[in-house]
Amino acid sequence: MEVLLKLSDIDPSIADAQSGRTALLLATKKGHSEVVKVLLKRRDIDPNIADPQCGRTPLSLAAQNGQDRVVRALLERSHVDPNIADTQCGSTPLSWAAQNGHERVVRALLEQSHVDPNIANTQCGRTPLSWAAQNGHEGVIRALLNRSQVNPNLVDSPSGRTPLCWAAENGREGVVRILLEQDQVDPNIADAQCGRTPLLWAAQNGHEGVVRVLLTRSNVGPNINVVQSGRTPLSLAAEFGREGVVRMLLERKDIDPNMADAQSGRTPLSLAAEYGREEVVRILLERNGIDPNRADTKSGKTPLFLAVENGCEGVVRRLLARNDIDPNKADAQDGCSPLGRAVGNGDYGIVRMLLRRDGIDPNN
Repeated sequence: MEVLLKLSDIDPSIADAQSGRTALLLATKKGHSEVVKVLLKRRDIDPNIADPQCGRTPLSLAAQNGQDRVVRALLERSHVDPNIADTQCGSTPLSWAAQNGHERVVRALLEQSHVDPNIANTQCGRTPLSWAAQNGHEGVIRALLNRSQVNPNLVDSPSGRTPLCWAAENGREGVVRILLEQDQVDPNIADAQCGRTPLLWAAQNGHEGVVRVLLTRSNVGPNINVVQSGRTPLSLAAEFGREGVVRMLLERKDIDPNMADAQSGRTPLSLAAEYGREEVVRILLERNGIDPNRADTKSGKTPLFLAVENGCEGVVRRLLARNDIDPNKADAQDGCSPLGRAVGNGDYGIVRMLLRRDGIDPNN
């Protein structure tokens, strides 16, 4: 390479006829750091020429692939711009490195005082911290948070999610712990699209460790609602059958197990019954103060009616085992009883179960 470059008629910036890539781009893609260093000695080499196929500069490619020696070689060149975003996704080299967990590359880039750590990619509005939080790259998170300009509460556009929200949704317990060490992190910021806080995302997806960590914060309320629907963490965990999270939330004295969603008027027991979450129903029924006959405010259907309507035999059996269950309580909308709905559905296993229950009115 050095011998060739000494020839007077060699132009190192000529691109390959097929791919359109320069020698510097090709050496970078292969991770040949020594070749990159030799090429960069030439003043007639433009280190910012992008790959015509993907719009990526040599620094962008090296950052994505975790080639820290190539990255450092490029950064030593005075005309390399570390903030140039690629034309496809609009991601900076720092964004690519953070997204893929390349900690040494991230640290090398952050050593450059003119690197902006808050630049979001243009395709989905995600910052480097946001990507690292979603993907669980704890070392990258720590490196980014060491830069004073990094705002840990910066929300993406258009999702409106904070890094903490992304980490909680994806069960990144270690990242959640690191972020909560920052005094300025607000754990109750809800995302703009769904109106869900980090706790709500973690509860819905069954991330018990994340739920436990979030609940250690005194300013995290276990009864907080989804902005749009009024759903609580317990409501979401019950619907999706997250038994461990339901159990953990019910250990709290400040949890109201009968709290209904603001929009649908559904209780956690109602949702668990409808979706056949038998174990969640069992856990809820063990909680003092639970009202197994509470009907939804919109539909007027009880948990028993919903379980019967959806053919959830196991849930029906558990509910009928309660002495305080009213087996005849009808749907407020059309006046149909649980027995009437079971007959209408042709679900004779549930019909027999209901008829064996004391107090059932077969004429209702």
